[in-house]
Order: sequence, then structure tokens, then C-alpha cells
Amino acid sequence: MVRAESENGLCRALVLQDGSRRRARAFILAAGGILGSGLAARPASVQESIFGFPVFGEGGVWADAEFFGTHAFARMGLAVNGRMAPLDTAGSEIYRNVHAAGRILAGYDFATEKSGNGVALTTGRLAAKEAVAAMKAGL
Repeated sequence: MVRAESENGLCRALVLQDGSRRRARAFILAAGGILGSGLAARPASVQESIFGFPVFGEGGVWADAEFFGTHAFARMGLAVNGRMAPLDTAGSEIYRNVHAAGRILAGYDFATEKSGNGVALTTGRLAAKEAVAAMKAGL
């Protein structure tokens, strides 16, 4: 997937590299972090790869000198609200029918906390519940 097509605060389709489109009434973004290519790291910035959502937690020193230290890059990701909807820099939902889950979320370090599977399962379940609610609401 290379980009999203939107209309009136809703994502309507995802465009693939070959130009084809995948349409749906709701989407769950669980593309991973930097290693999973959900976040694209460049020398001066990090960007979410499909929608272009803002990434929180970047800036300053990305890595600790200690191998098992606190690394800022590990906590980078998307900010979401209680509906698991990604937020813009002002704290507002970007799309009403897109929900995020797992490693792409900001604020936790799955490796040092050993919380990756728990975060993935918990947020995935909540994102799915919210996606179903969005579909039932006719979005």
C-alpha cells in the first residue's frame, strides 16, 4: 500500500503499488514500527508509511549509548484516542473509520518492557471492535 484516498473525514480506499485500490468501510492499521516498515525513518524525520499520519516521540537523540538503555526510536509511533483512531498534532481524529493497533502505536518500548504481544493483542481487539462499530454506523 502506498497511499490512502479519503473524503469527508473518512478513508475510502487504499492504493497499492500497482495502482489498484482496496475499498472498505473501516480500516485497521497494524503495519508495525520502523523494522516492520509501518514507520519510515529518514535522517531527519520519521513518517507513517501509508496514510502519512504524524509520528509522535521523534526528535532529539533517537538512541541511548547503552545497548539495553532507553531508546527514543522504540517509543515512536502514532497517538490514538480511546477509539484507537490516529490523531493529528492538535489531538483530533484524522479519519473516523481508521483504527491503529500494535507496534505502530507511540509511547511504549515493546523490547525492554516485553509488552509487544500483550499490546498487539489488546489494541488489536479494541481496534477491531471500533472498526465493526464504524461499519455498523454506516461510515
